[in-house]
Amino acid sequence: MNSQQEPNEEPITRNDLQIPRRIFHLLGGLGITLIYGVLFDHLTAVHIIGTAACCFFIFEHARIRYPEYNASFTKIAKPFLRAEEHLKESALLPFIVGVFLTILSFPKSIALASILVLSFCDPLAAIFGILFSKKKNKAGKSFEGSLAFFISSFLCIFLFFHFTRTQINYISLISVCLIFSIVITFVERLPSKLDDNLIIPIASGFILWFLCIIFNIPLS
Repeated sequence: MNSQQEPNEEPITRNDLQIPRRIFHLLGGLGITLIYGVLFDHLTAVHIIGTAACCFFIFEHARIRYPEYNASFTKIAKPFLRAEEHLKESALLPFIVGVFLTILSFPKSIALASILVLSFCDPLAAIFGILFSKKKNKAGKSFEGSLAFFISSFLCIFLFFHFTRTQINYISLISVCLIFSIVITFVERLPSKLDDNLIIPIASGFILWFLCIIFNIPLS
């Protein structure tokens, strides 16, 4: 039993829906995408998100090392934390770091699309996996969750380029979306000790950038 939880309270695990956590994940990523896409250039976004990542890194390590303050924080953030995150870094840290590295490493359009995939597809896969799956692989991923991830990632990329490009070859775009969705879903299903919030946006950036170059999809 986690020391930060009430004695009669069931610990929150990956098998719990935690709708507030999923909504926060989605809105956080969508907010960053909109702000970066509309308001900030690349350098400004790198400075702001990089500073936020540094500050949150310090905060996370400080709260873990000062239990008296951590107890107060976990009571406030209870709907968003799993049991193990009461005593170690929360998933928000790799989320911010993953977003920062994606913005730092890729062209703006690739970064925006990759962050959208992280924002929408990851929580949708978790929700569908929890609600409908009965069997999971060694990585804890279900067929139903992966199917939701595949469909949502296809739609994210297709709609992003559809609404942000005035002229585009839709045969090429559909090919990119299909190949991207298959590969990133495979990556998402792989067993890994790294957090999905870190793997998904960076892997998405590399895959999508490569495919856009091969299929001549305009990046601006």
